[in-house]
Amino acid sequence: MPFQGNPDSLTASIVSDHYRSVSEKLGYTILSPENNVNNFGYNFMRKNLFEKAYDFFLLNIKNYPKSSNVYDSMGDWYVAEKDNKKAMEYFEKALTLENNPDIRKKLEKLKAK
Repeated sequence: MPFQGNPDSLTASIVSDHYRSVSEKLGYTILSPENNVNNFGYNFMRKNLFEKAYDFFLLNIKNYPKSSNVYDSMGDWYVAEKDNKKAMEYFEKALTLENNPDIRKKLEKLKAK
């Protein structure tokens, strides 16, 4: 997706609108790539732009509800926000979709607190 301007001005709604427009022109649905959206979310977290990061992670959950990765990322967001209870919920959801040892370690670490 070509984006011109300050990268910090990118929003999940800009990305979503872009792919909706492309989908309408082509006549079939094209979703924003999961990895790209995830990277935007983590980049905004690193810049302490947590609300923007949340919106990108939420967009991924909407687009890829069967991907454990999207719930793992939202769990990481809640850890950064120091909401361990919500983080555990997202890690548990991720584990229902894929038994991933790294996610399990994150969950066990939170449960031990």
